[in-house]
Amino acid sequence: NFPMFSLAVNIPYNSDTKMYDIGKVTDSGDQVRSTILNCEVYTGRRLVAATVLRWPNVLKQCPAGRVQWPDVLRKCPKTVKTWADVEIKCPEAVYDKRADHAEYRTLQHFNTLVNNHNKEDLLLFYVLASPCDKRCTSESNPFNILTSINQILNWKNYAVVFSDVFKPRGGSIPEGDLRGAIERLRSYKGPLGSIGLKNIFRCNKDKGAVQCRSCSSNNEVARYCFSDDPSPVPGHNLAPLTLSQSGQSVRGRGQTEE
Repeated sequence: NFPMFSLAVNIPYNSDTKMYDIGKVTDSGDQVRSTILNCEVYTGRRLVAATVLRWPNVLKQCPAGRVQWPDVLRKCPKTVKTWADVEIKCPEAVYDKRADHAEYRTLQHFNTLVNNHNKEDLLLFYVLASPCDKRCTSESNPFNILTSINQILNWKNYAVVFSDVFKPRGGSIPEGDLRGAIERLRSYKGPLGSIGLKNIFRCNKDKGAVQCRSCSSNNEVARYCFSDDPSPVPGHNLAPLTLSQSGQSVRGRGQTEE
């Protein structure tokens, strides 16, 4: 299975077609995939992407990849360079299931996009699953994303997008906690303001196109965004953020209404 991943892409606005032109994002898909599967963060002028960095999963995903946790290297012999080296020479230096989440890693390299954007561009921040409650949107957790994702407000037009409702390995989370995670993402007030619920979407492929639904329903978190159970009012929060089937454009302009 492909590991949990996240990406941020700066999509230029085409004033002639009145559409966001994803065709201008020319990063090689193969290069992006190769880089992030080697456990590195891909950093381009218009795109940043990463997978989760998790022990011991790295031993299968990128055994020859470089060790990116300085504290682990300090505990190991100086000859240790790769994750395979850690397994052989100093496995006790890293605790089981330690992880840097994909969205956290992507946001740590966000300045590349901030420094190369135009005011009319669309910033699309994507993560495979909705934010987790214990780390991603917990203000008390040093690895939360609330502060770093605030940089998205450097764009006039932006969207935070996910496809799946977060489910931890071997367990479940109460729907109230999942809803609360999105609520905190929406309302956290950083130096640039709050992201706002109207800019958060859940998107899934439907009949060859990616259909997005807003997570805002009467200014509350829509059930569709924290539960896979059918919504009591299906389709009430469809939003005009649609990727074309060809992948050459993104329809819609600005922020959707509440």
